[in-house]
Amino acid sequence: MKKSAPWLFLILLVAAFAAWYLLQRPAPESHPSIVALPEVREPATPPKAEFPLVVNESPGDTPPEPLPPLAQSDEAVSEALAAIAGAERLGSLLVLEQIINRLVATVDSLDARQVAPLVWPVRPAEGEFRVEGEQSLRIHPANSSRYDPYLDLVAATETSRVADFYLRYYPLFQEAYEQLGYEGKYFNDRLVNIIDHLLATPGTPETLEVVKVESVYQFTDQRMERLSAGQKVLLRLGADQRAVVERKLEDLRAAVAGETKQ
Repeated sequence: MKKSAPWLFLILLVAAFAAWYLLQRPAPESHPSIVALPEVREPATPPKAEFPLVVNESPGDTPPEPLPPLAQSDEAVSEALAAIAGAERLGSLLVLEQIINRLVATVDSLDARQVAPLVWPVRPAEGEFRVEGEQSLRIHPANSSRYDPYLDLVAATETSRVADFYLRYYPLFQEAYEQLGYEGKYFNDRLVNIIDHLLATPGTPETLEVVKVESVYQFTDQRMERLSAGQKVLLRLGADQRAVVERKLEDLRAAVAGETKQ
């Protein structure tokens, strides 16, 4: 990958607004009298990455310090991110525990209907979700201002430094991705696919009607309600905010896919 802009903070932005997701995993069937014998398998050849990362190194470059273990990486990762975004701003927006694991799990969930709040890498937007209307409810135009701090963070971040961070810590992103059960697959491929999914979000209607179901708001239009958590994020942004996010997503895709944006 060229040292251009992998906008990881943009993914943090999208993750910050994603809806609730109840993780449901079927319990494995087991019984004390059943002993599973290990399968004998031939060593598998890892598949070729669809979007491989390329690190450009010059002869004579000093080898970097070894990365910390994933389980002990929070201090190093938070310090690296604080150097990019500022410690105060970072602490107010980011959950500084299991940072890489949370980011990877959230990215992987953005094309699902909801995202588990327990894996969010960022703190939820402040303030209440605002609506207007009486008989029919619509998203209030001022609601998008709740997301300004995240967009400000994206705008203030030096992209070359974010690129260096992503390249430096990518092995830990990959390890966290494999821990989700994707052994032999690549997080960078997944990131590109998620970006394509977000960029395929349909256009935002002039008005977005919602209905309150128990304690949450849902889109009245079932076509919109059936969209993924990540796509719903883009629908809820203001028009100007969405345009900024989509441009950054395009930049991100070009960077992590090893492509040059025209």
